[in-house]
Amino acid sequence: MIRRALIAFLFVVSCIAPSIASTQAAAPSDAASQFIQDVVGQTVTAMTQEKLTPTEQEARFRQLFTKYIDIKFIGAFVTGRYWRSAPQSEKDQFLKLLEDVTVLSWATRISAYADFGMEVLGPKETQAQDLFIQTVFTPKEGPAVNVIWRIAPQDNSFIIRDIVIEGASLALTHRDEYTSVIRNNDGKLAALNEALTKKIEQLRQP
Repeated sequence: MIRRALIAFLFVVSCIAPSIASTQAAAPSDAASQFIQDVVGQTVTAMTQEKLTPTEQEARFRQLFTKYIDIKFIGAFVTGRYWRSAPQSEKDQFLKLLEDVTVLSWATRISAYADFGMEVLGPKETQAQDLFIQTVFTPKEGPAVNVIWRIAPQDNSFIIRDIVIEGASLALTHRDEYTSVIRNNDGKLAALNEALTKKIEQLRQP
């Protein structure tokens, strides 16, 4: 349960945090490490500092999501090769559905998932322009969890591209899930859109 809660919280962080200002004068690895600390702190503050109604939580989370997430990059990644062949209208619909399903799934849950200690250990490796920042999350109960953040420079800050929790990539996990739906339906993105539409209808039920 503790591990699932941490994964859920990190998924939320990855969705809403990619553009918090870093210090230009700092070394890239130092700025990147500070960025991760800021990401987690800003996320917890924004979503848990006040008592928010479910409607307010959804609105605040959606505002953060649409402001900071590169939805086109993520949409293309999680649908794999099927993205290139899909009609533009289906791509546009998918991006909106992806936003809706993320917001509705996580906006009201963050306060329950945010009670973790975190230590930033610094850069683990680099790949092209990307940096891999290693952190350790410590829940109040249970073992520590190793988390690696893959981030890339964007303007004067960074953007999160993936989170790897104990060796498991969140981006690849979602791509496996979504491409499986498309593959099992003649390679049609429309089939995934239909599945997400049904999921959103369920999430909106009281």
